[in-house]
Amino acid sequence: MNSSAFRIHRSLCGSLWGDHSALSIMDITLNAERFFERLERLQTDWTSHKSTVWGGADALCIPLGAVGDEINYSKSSSFHLFLFGYEFADSLIVITRNNFYFMATAKKCGMLEKDLVGKHDTIKVHCLIRSKDEGQNREHFNELGNVVRKGGGKRIGSFLKAEYEGNFIPSWLRFVDQSQLEKCDIAPSMGLFLSVKDETELVRFF
Repeated sequence: MNSSAFRIHRSLCGSLWGDHSALSIMDITLNAERFFERLERLQTDWTSHKSTVWGGADALCIPLGAVGDEINYSKSSSFHLFLFGYEFADSLIVITRNNFYFMATAKKCGMLEKDLVGKHDTIKVHCLIRSKDEGQNREHFNELGNVVRKGGGKRIGSFLKAEYEGNFIPSWLRFVDQSQLEKCDIAPSMGLFLSVKDETELVRFF
């Protein structure tokens, strides 16, 4: 998808979920039903085709760096729009079976705590608050690393060729490089998954 197509995709998501451009972050309400419906669809696709399409990933990691004024297509941004209808810049998502981990500032975590935490019987949403204290952030990184290793896991799927603005996501990537976790590229897998539109997305094209 090129930048022009991504601009259209972003516009469509804004229409589907509401125009957020004039709202502060705490004025936005996330659609819990749609969030969990789409997350369940991702989990089903991933666990059903883990060893083939998804490269044997034991966990999925979707980092999104700082977002500037220029609109550039990235699978991370596209995934945020698909799942939230909103881009949470400078945030980190780690997904394991029936668990969704989100690390970002307190204000961004507050949105998920308000609208998503405790709203599903099976999938648990966990928020980790990013701090100015690098030691605290490192503790959260260790927690996420242990989440991947739980049950004997060691392989984390992410977008290995992507470049990220800011300092937060690069610090996470350095942590992963220094850990004993294996990495695999899920960019093609995620692109294929996002190319299959659900009814809510398709209705905007007719």
